[in-house]
Amino acid sequence: MRLELVDYLKKHPKVEKIAVKNPVFVIGFPRTGTTFLHEILGLHPDVRMHYTWEQIEFVPRTSEESMEAFTKDRKLRYDSNQGEFGLLTSVAGEAIQSIHRVEYDAPEECTTPCGMELPFNIPTIPFMPFAAKEVIAMGAKDAFPLYKQYLQLLTFQSPERQSPFTWMLKCPFHLPYLSELHATFPDATIVWTHRNPVECIASACSLYETIMKISVDSWTIDKHALGSAVMEYSFLSLEKAIRSIEKAAKTMRIVHIRYADNIKDPKAVCKQVMDMAELPYSDEYVGLLDDYMAESTKKRKAMKEKKAKEAAGGKAVELHSYSLEEYGLNTEIVLAKFDAYIAKYNL
Repeated sequence: MRLELVDYLKKHPKVEKIAVKNPVFVIGFPRTGTTFLHEILGLHPDVRMHYTWEQIEFVPRTSEESMEAFTKDRKLRYDSNQGEFGLLTSVAGEAIQSIHRVEYDAPEECTTPCGMELPFNIPTIPFMPFAAKEVIAMGAKDAFPLYKQYLQLLTFQSPERQSPFTWMLKCPFHLPYLSELHATFPDATIVWTHRNPVECIASACSLYETIMKISVDSWTIDKHALGSAVMEYSFLSLEKAIRSIEKAAKTMRIVHIRYADNIKDPKAVCKQVMDMAELPYSDEYVGLLDDYMAESTKKRKAMKEKKAKEAAGGKAVELHSYSLEEYGLNTEIVLAKFDAYIAKYNL
């Protein structure tokens, strides 16, 4: 992917003249509501998100630069890569989908394109915590300049390229790299979601364990070692993120969002973010939010009724369940590790 991107840019120098203005990055520990917030922010009519199918093959096959050629080429890539996506999801298994659903036509986070430089690809992500000090110390290198080129290329081939839009982006693994992100995107708005680690560390461990099972036999996984590694990786990421923010306090645009506030009043949170990003909180956007919330409530109700019916009929109902104790941790250990963070953001 990286070689194809570099090769295309050499042959089409116009791409790097495309502006990536005022992007918004939703970041935070895994399992802190980043996906939900990214989705509702992405409803704004003036923003654009990149989709799963665009990540599989984002470099055009055509050498032409007309929008007509790009439209045909995008459809060709969209159609021809559905089989590869089906294979990937079958290998990953339904367990991952129950934790973090990935769909061909749905927005997806920055993880895959940033994996051209960082260890963000599926086979390596769950092992990052075990090398937390080494990985974080290495920094992001060329990850964000490459990611900017990725966004420029998507913009270049997009039907909306003649109209200015804001990229709405998301990745839970950006925390240790805020300095590098800010250096490449100095006008970005960073939205950091916060949740008490007692409520999200075990869930993150479960996510990492589920992804690990794609690459290794389940019996080789030491859950207690995983719990310790995830907690340390989270803590070191947090420390570095706070140092980066303090260093760039005068120039970095950042808004802090508590998970509890996002669940309680998502519309108020969206307004807060839009104000910081200098995007209009319009009646059109509010209407889209209301429609989304109503549909989401309907889906949750239908899912609960389905599971209740299955349980009543004696069918085993799979749930995403986990606990701190399962990973060799407990509430006291996590609270002691993150007490300053919890107090700082009133978690």
